Amino acid sequence: MFDHLQRRLYRLSPWLIRALIPVGYKGTYKLFRLGQTEPIYVGRSDTCLRNRLLRHAQTNRADYFDYDVHWTLENCFIAECSAYHTLLGKTDNLIHPAQPHGLNLKCPFCRSTFDQIRQNRFSYS
Repeated sequence: MFDHLQRRLYRLSPWLIRALIPVGYKGTYKLFRLGQTEPIYVGRSDTCLRNRLLRHAQTNRADYFDYDVHWTLENCFIAECSAYHTLLGKTDNLIHPAQPHGLNLKCPFCRSTFDQIRQNRFSYS
């Protein structure tokens, strides 16, 4: 599915996570198992991506990860929602990504949001 992206996967080990990701950065990530090309989990951290990945490394849930840093909570949320909907049913994610605390954002990829946008359009008839 993601053959065209050519992303580098990193070993999900604490020393590498600490070497790559500074403290306090927001971001999204995908977890992978050895030998699989599709992610097994997608997630985000609204406060510290480094700490979130370190917690995953302790669980031995996955072998590899990739990540993206985002400068706003909105971008973080939208990126996670995009990955969630793209991979729906193919990952271990059981629930839809939650809105960032304190922001009233709606997932732009959910059908209910799309229907609401269509209802609010001007009619030119």
